[in-house]
Amino acid sequence: MFLPSCARKEALIRDEIMPFHGPATVEKLKQSIGFGDITEMKALAEVSITTQGENRGSLNGVFAYKAPGRMRVKLFGPFGLTMSEVVISNGLLQLSVPSKKALLNSSENPSRMSI
Repeated sequence: MFLPSCARKEALIRDEIMPFHGPATVEKLKQSIGFGDITEMKALAEVSITTQGENRGSLNGVFAYKAPGRMRVKLFGPFGLTMSEVVISNGLLQLSVPSKKALLNSSENPSRMSI
């Protein structure tokens, strides 16, 4: 039996992505995306790194969010190796960079962290 579908086709239009400037927090993310009643989200991520308009590379990764204030971003390099991981939970931000054997913690101002 063959049943053709008459469902309407809708085009998904992707809005232009604006560059983000400033410290990334769960609250800023919620404001910019408009989570509404979403309590949990997981997604694949692609991060492009540019300096003064020049492309420095890109990384693939995974993104997870769980209300009210937990977020994890894990970025992978070649061969699936973890290049960096950012975890925000209960006001604590942790940045892990395995290649530099670094784990940085901040509970005050994440923009002042450096490796």
